[in-house]
Amino acid sequence: TKGYRECEEAVLEQCRDMLARQLDHAGRGGEELFDAAQNARLVASAEQYYRVMYYGGPHSWNLRDTHMFETLGHVLDAHGPNAKAVV
Repeated sequence: TKGYRECEEAVLEQCRDMLARQLDHAGRGGEELFDAAQNARLVASAEQYYRVMYYGGPHSWNLRDTHMFETLGHVLDAHGPNAKAVV
């Protein structure tokens, strides 16, 4: 709808600003860098999810599931080959 389109760019800019601040505070490695990378992925996934949810309908459920699965994979990868998780 027109209402969503009017605020879309402002929301995207706010997400980008938050990400930029997070990246500025991230170190050159370790957990801070992992956190910044996860936040970058979250911003990208959220942008795609909300676009589909507001404009596209039922595909948003699949995007949410895909994001959760990918996030779990990144967390497990970060903790090494013996990492385990309970979902």
